[in-house]
Amino acid sequence: MNNTAGFATYEKVFQTLPNLYVLLSHDFYILDASDAFLEATRLQRQDIVERHIFKAFPDNYQTRQTNLVPNITHALQQVLSTGKPFYLARQQYNVLNLQHPNQFDVHFWRISLTPILDEKEQVQHIILQVINITEEVQAEEKLEISQKREKSAVAEAEHQRARMEKFLMEVPAGICVFTGKDFVYDFVNPSYQKQVFPGRNLLGKSLFKAVPEIVGQPIVEVLQQVMTTGETSEGKEVLISLAPADGKPLQDHYFNYIQQARYNEKGEVDGIMTFAYDITELVVARKKLEQVSAEQQILNEQLAITNLELRLANEELLFTQQALQQLNNELEVRVEDRTEALRLAKAEAENQRVHLESLFMQAPAPIVILNGPDLIYDLVNPAYQNIFSDRQLLGKPILDALPEIRNTEISKILRHVYSTGESFVAQESSLWLARTDGGPLEEIFWSFTYQARRNEHGQIDGIMVFAYEVTDQVVARRKVEENNRQLQTLFGNTPDIITRWNRELRMLFTNAAFKKTTGLEETTALGKTNLEMGMDPTVAVPWMNALREVVVSGKPQEYYNDYRSVNSNSYFHSRIVPEFDSSGAVQSVLAISRDITELKKAETTLQETAQALATANQELSRTNQELSRTNIDLDNFVYTASHDLKNPILNIEGLLIMLPDLLSAESRATGEVQHVLSMMQGAIIRFKKTIGDLTEIMKLQQNMIDEVTPIHLLEVVQEVILDIEPQIQSAQAELALHVNDCPTIPFSKKNLRSIVYNLLSNALKYRSPERRLQINISCRTESTYIVLDFKDNGLGMNLTEDSLLFSLFRRLHDHVEGSGIGLYMVKKIIENANGKIEVKSQEGVGSVFSVYFPRIIAPTN
Repeated sequence: MNNTAGFATYEKVFQTLPNLYVLLSHDFYILDASDAFLEATRLQRQDIVERHIFKAFPDNYQTRQTNLVPNITHALQQVLSTGKPFYLARQQYNVLNLQHPNQFDVHFWRISLTPILDEKEQVQHIILQVINITEEVQAEEKLEISQKREKSAVAEAEHQRARMEKFLMEVPAGICVFTGKDFVYDFVNPSYQKQVFPGRNLLGKSLFKAVPEIVGQPIVEVLQQVMTTGETSEGKEVLISLAPADGKPLQDHYFNYIQQARYNEKGEVDGIMTFAYDITELVVARKKLEQVSAEQQILNEQLAITNLELRLANEELLFTQQALQQLNNELEVRVEDRTEALRLAKAEAENQRVHLESLFMQAPAPIVILNGPDLIYDLVNPAYQNIFSDRQLLGKPILDALPEIRNTEISKILRHVYSTGESFVAQESSLWLARTDGGPLEEIFWSFTYQARRNEHGQIDGIMVFAYEVTDQVVARRKVEENNRQLQTLFGNTPDIITRWNRELRMLFTNAAFKKTTGLEETTALGKTNLEMGMDPTVAVPWMNALREVVVSGKPQEYYNDYRSVNSNSYFHSRIVPEFDSSGAVQSVLAISRDITELKKAETTLQETAQALATANQELSRTNQELSRTNIDLDNFVYTASHDLKNPILNIEGLLIMLPDLLSAESRATGEVQHVLSMMQGAIIRFKKTIGDLTEIMKLQQNMIDEVTPIHLLEVVQEVILDIEPQIQSAQAELALHVNDCPTIPFSKKNLRSIVYNLLSNALKYRSPERRLQINISCRTESTYIVLDFKDNGLGMNLTEDSLLFSLFRRLHDHVEGSGIGLYMVKKIIENANGKIEVKSQEGVGSVFSVYFPRIIAPTN
């Protein structure tokens, strides 16, 4: 082989190397570059050859902060001065986008510089190798973003759990939760501890150890029945004998209670939620009244002889009243039966809907339901929403939520499925979509099914979508296909093994990497087959078969094998390509073998990381679903308790109103009877107030989201003033309004009326008796808020107790009637709209409540 031919061969080998190489002179001029390098940097060979490296590759304006040119300059000087290789870690250098000439694509590179020395050990040339690590950097950034989102979601779930626990701890009704068949106290709120078992340590103990005297009483069978069957148990005036904290004998207590089963994620009963009221005082008072009535009956019988005509008339009236009462009772029973049947039917339908929706929401595959001819997102499960990050989908038509698909084939396909009912299935379909609101369009590949949804009449009323994003699989497959199409060769100074074999499978050429890996000298290997070189037959025979296949077929082949090298066990990837003579016949084959051991390890590590991330996401989804089920159970529990206790209290109140008419004038005139009647009436009023407060709180939490429209503040304030005009006149209050110039507020009109009503009513209730009440309502703007100020010269408050001011059922003044939920509701409404409320107050001077409304419409929590 002559020198000219040899040089041409080496030049061809260098240019066709699969890695990214540049050959530099000792004064940093570019002598040649591999085809792979030119393809990666999107340049032509004539654009860079014989040019200084920094003339060919100056810093671009997007990466000046990275100091790329100084870094490479320093590295080149090090190689010149030491004659040893030098490596640079991650460097950013952006590459021109061929489709958009004025734009650059962000790329990251790892750079190594290898000197080529002459016979005097002086640097004659430098081989510059770059490795594109852009995908690796982007994967790290995506993983970091995903971890931050995961932490944020966990924090939000914990916040929701803490808020619900705070509500249960503040509610005035006694509430506890038993866990397991031993009925261990898992939760006890202060009202339960104070009303039922003051002075006892309950939490974490079994009911039978914390309250041993309960053993053998009927309530134990009730609890066991609820735990076994899951059926809710309701008790009224149930007698339970309990031991006082001071060690005295057992005392009788009467309770109204509801025992409701709690279910775990498998649908199994794992505990009981108890809602209880101690009504001992009410029952004892009623029994005393019954005793007084019995004594009075004896006196009435003595007077009956002299009042025969009056008694007969009363009996006739009583008979008429009883007949009317019986008729009313029968009517109430019929109404209750029909109401219960309707409630059960609705509950069953709702349970089925919730169960189906739960299955969709828990599915790992993206699922959505599009409703009506406008194809409005009616259901979006988390897997689908995660693909589009912060984009708002639910409640929007698909063409409004994703306008980028409006003029695509997808829009036509959806219309066709809706109009004909024919299902549509696509595999690896390409769509250009934005994952985030306002983000850039990305090519995303989908495999999906569109299936028409029909109503009870068999008419199409929507489309169910089952989709899988397969972008990663398509991109990976395309890369493999692209790599398989490229003919790769290697150069002698690379770490890859380069060999050439003749048609008889004998070695014609090899490089230094062959010796480094096998330990065989070039003179020993040339002209021999692998078996003749003394290699292990388990390695040599499959390799020779692969070479023979390329010789026979004339087609390139990829080959992977394990090999015990001089230093360690390695895994190699080989590219075997045919070389043809002038007649088109295969005269030799060129093999390029690369040690991909580290790549295999990296792929394994990346797969393990992806699996760990998927497991974490699934655990987070299960946590969110469990929290949602718990919130629904608690809402149903509060509703059941407040609704089912309302009718018995109303009946007791009606009987109490009728009771004085059944007593004689002498009985009504006695002080003891009047006192007992007053106690009973007070207890009923407090009980009704508590039930009403629970209902209002439940409505607040269920109806927090309302239509937001631009509201004129003056109009709402004037409407509220008209509603409470009698209270204003009674208090002789002076009102000053300064809201004429206030801009419109984007808010719910109903919620804004509630805020104005509560703050204005509080100013009237807590006025000072020492001076005439003055109320000033004004408006101002501050930063991103519209601020509404309510200023009065009333009693004022001690703001050291300010932490209690907006708490549920907490009041700082008890001399006037109130429930302690007004300011709590105001704070919940304004905070749910991303606003806030502040208060400044001084005892004896007055108060200023400032309500901050966002100036733009923000999504509610």
